[in-house]
Amino acid sequence: MIAPFQGNAAGQKLYFLLSFDAVRGNVIHLTSNFTAFAVGESLRYRWRGGQADREETDDIIQRISLTEMRFLQRSQFDEIQYGSAMQKRHARGNILRPVIAAHGHFKLLSQRFPEVKTHVIAHECFLRGAAIVAWAPLFRQRQGDLWYVEEEIRTPASPAPWQLQGKTHHGWWQNSWQRWTQEENQKMVCRLAGTAEENAFLPDLAASRRFTIWLKKQTRVCAERPVFRRARNANSGLTGSRV
Repeated sequence: MIAPFQGNAAGQKLYFLLSFDAVRGNVIHLTSNFTAFAVGESLRYRWRGGQADREETDDIIQRISLTEMRFLQRSQFDEIQYGSAMQKRHARGNILRPVIAAHGHFKLLSQRFPEVKTHVIAHECFLRGAAIVAWAPLFRQRQGDLWYVEEEIRTPASPAPWQLQGKTHHGWWQNSWQRWTQEENQKMVCRLAGTAEENAFLPDLAASRRFTIWLKKQTRVCAERPVFRRARNANSGLTGSRV
């Protein structure tokens, strides 16, 4: 999720990672790429200008292909450019490269929840790398499963069963993606690691999606209150993006 913060100018952003209990829907860990500690130059995020590292399309298969194409256009796979992120002149702390925040995020989760063997992540290659490093013993012993998921959900309450529509291959690694449909809903899933049968488990981002919807509603409510209206003009409102 990308959210504005009060930086040195309007439009400054922080990169957040949120992890959820897929069964209960609880937020179990939240990390931003801000740190109060001193860090080396190589760990700091630097916005080079230009277009942020994301485009939107309603075609879910094309979205997978576009995302994979952007991975290849980066100077290195984990060098994401999500927007400007500069603090005020005398502010303390540092803004980290998102990949550094991701490695810390998943390392803490692996220590808190070593028994969890199934992990579902959004379609971002540096999240894949950070998760594999954090749970390396699990994946090395072929005891865990790791999935990419991309969704287009228009009727969340649909009771219809999901139907497998076929497979496509994308990206540098030519990963195999399954396309599933449920009335107007679409889902693309890609198993990155593991030994489970492909059709035995259909991962989703339901907990993440519900939280994002709730957060956007709270943002709209808060924005209409006088105290928050003044804060919004100072660029401290919160808006959700991709999780």
